[in-house]
Amino acid sequence: MLGESANTELFMEAVLLGEILLGHDGSPLMKAMIDSHLGEDVAPNCGLEGELRYLLLTTGMRGVKQKNVQKLEKVIMQTLEDLCITGISQQDIDSAVMSVDFSHREVRRSHGPYSLILMRRILRGWLNGSTPFEPLKSREVFTQLKEKITTEYVTGLIKKLLLDNNHRMRLTVIPSAEYDKKRAALDKKIVDKCSLSLVEIEKQQKVLQDFQQKTDIEQRNLIPHLRPCQLQEKVDVIKSEKTEINTVPVFIHNEATNGIGYVELGIPVDTLPLKYLKYLPFFATTATNLGFDGINWADSAAYSAKTAGGMGASLFTSSPTKMSLEKERDNPLLGRSWLFYRVKFLEEKTKEAIEMLFKCILTSDFSDTQRIADLLIEYKNDLEASLIPNGNDYMASRTSCTVTPSKAIDEIWNGLSQIYELRSFSEQNIQNVCSMLKEIKNCVLQQGLVINITGDDSTLLTIKEQLAKALNQYQSPEFKSTIPSKPFINEAEKAKWTEELYKMTELPGQHLREVSKVLFKTNTQVGFAAASFPSASFGDKESVYESIFAHWFTNTVLWEQIRTVGGAYGAFCFPDSIENCFTFATYRDPEPERSLETYKRCLSEAGNHLLDIDSFERVITGCYSKEVQPRSPASRGFTGFIRQLYGIYDSDREEKLHTLLTTTPEDIQRIGQKLGEKTETAKMALLCSKNSDSTGNIVILPV
Repeated sequence: MLGESANTELFMEAVLLGEILLGHDGSPLMKAMIDSHLGEDVAPNCGLEGELRYLLLTTGMRGVKQKNVQKLEKVIMQTLEDLCITGISQQDIDSAVMSVDFSHREVRRSHGPYSLILMRRILRGWLNGSTPFEPLKSREVFTQLKEKITTEYVTGLIKKLLLDNNHRMRLTVIPSAEYDKKRAALDKKIVDKCSLSLVEIEKQQKVLQDFQQKTDIEQRNLIPHLRPCQLQEKVDVIKSEKTEINTVPVFIHNEATNGIGYVELGIPVDTLPLKYLKYLPFFATTATNLGFDGINWADSAAYSAKTAGGMGASLFTSSPTKMSLEKERDNPLLGRSWLFYRVKFLEEKTKEAIEMLFKCILTSDFSDTQRIADLLIEYKNDLEASLIPNGNDYMASRTSCTVTPSKAIDEIWNGLSQIYELRSFSEQNIQNVCSMLKEIKNCVLQQGLVINITGDDSTLLTIKEQLAKALNQYQSPEFKSTIPSKPFINEAEKAKWTEELYKMTELPGQHLREVSKVLFKTNTQVGFAAASFPSASFGDKESVYESIFAHWFTNTVLWEQIRTVGGAYGAFCFPDSIENCFTFATYRDPEPERSLETYKRCLSEAGNHLLDIDSFERVITGCYSKEVQPRSPASRGFTGFIRQLYGIYDSDREEKLHTLLTTTPEDIQRIGQKLGEKTETAKMALLCSKNSDSTGNIVILPV
């Protein structure tokens, strides 16, 4: 515990220290833990917690054997002591200063508008004794702090805040195979102590259920709300300029980025051999986390942190709209699946950042077996740890993975299919893994590319100049820096490819296209449920009606019947008009099977309900807010890029908004009736405990 978060100078010292020690994998303390191999990987909660009253710096590993717990603590403390003796490298200091400066200049959203980020800063001080304005001075305080940052100053912080600070705790979390039994025994003791008779409990339960079913219309109508007639029938247009640099398509977005540049370099991956498809998520993880340009991974990470505000790679897939298929059938960029390399940087770092991005793409060291082995363990642990927190997403992906090719690809990359593939992949010889990644890299470099850039006037000029130089400098037979070619020769070839994709989504013992409902069992105390069936397409009026209906259904019927009465933490439904899929899901659900039956029953009955005008207007306003949601400058640039790649035209968005504001309650009632008729054709999936007495098509997950 470092001290009170309301102290802005101490807060910025803690931010700096946390960034120096743990900011990236090459940071001195982070690297020392990784190199120790005393655990499987670094714990996901490492770093500074700055929103509580007291600042908390946490570091550690997961997958540590009990005999190594004290050894790990010794490594951490010894590393800090050694740093005080040898000093902190100037590169580590520069990297940390760059990171902190960048974070203060960048306008970004975090689970809501940027204003909420500023509000949280205000509350950090205001709730804990300072004025609401003091925490907003953090950039000013850090500017003053930079004038005295030296290696001696930083080692002084390590000594004062960490080594001489006895307010420290070592916490070890140990799994127990007996936990479920002990928990059940304790629950039984609580039940046995209950003095109420079964009749009295049932009576109280009936009173509660009657109360939960009651809707107080008068109370709800007291809440003020906007009316549709008060809303503007105008979408936010993101201007995209398309040009070419050395025959490479480039999309340009001029936004108020505060002197920050954003570059996305997209490479299509739907033309790669299908055998590589399932390994692309791990390839994307490793692609920017290895050594490049002849230097090792730790030095590469430090150089990256000093040069840019962030660099990474990620995958993206979606279907094109049906209107774009009619207008741009010959567009080789339309509706593809992409690997995006990203870098963001201050304008003054443009040259170094763009050179670094290209060097990383072309020269990443996929022969570093130890680094790749470490990244594979970390990736596997992160993926398997995500199953229970994100069970609703995994089940929704299973129910919709055979609707369109892009949904199948999404399942292969992000669903249960990826967990299965990764377990077998991680058991291979690490040399074979490295060879596979090298093969993928060589294929990726031959696919052509498209570039998206976002920045303000000055930054864009600098980026375009440096991109032209880089595309000239790094052009080679190994790197095809031209426009991508189309993925399929004809429809028959595409149909064959699609069928192979759907086969890749099948899990051992489970063929989703042949059954309507599958139960996945694993070690969990909560459940998740999902169901999907076909929906209307983007551009059809019915797709707008479905989104309105889903908003109303989620926030009324599902809330009352599945969350309030059924006890699930969450229940929601939503249409994906781009993929023609309507999906229902529950989150942390004690009775997922019951929820599926409740959903089907309520949906089949929903068509009998005609919304009153007041309720209807609230629903329209709620849907409208999603359509006009503000975005950060970086998000606007990337969103404009995605709309270009998948044919989402502003004219169609305007027509969608017009339909939203002119919809009637009768339209929603009719679409409710139509959706209710589809419930019997839905694909369903449940994630539940191995101890569940559910029967049917059961798959025991290897997690």
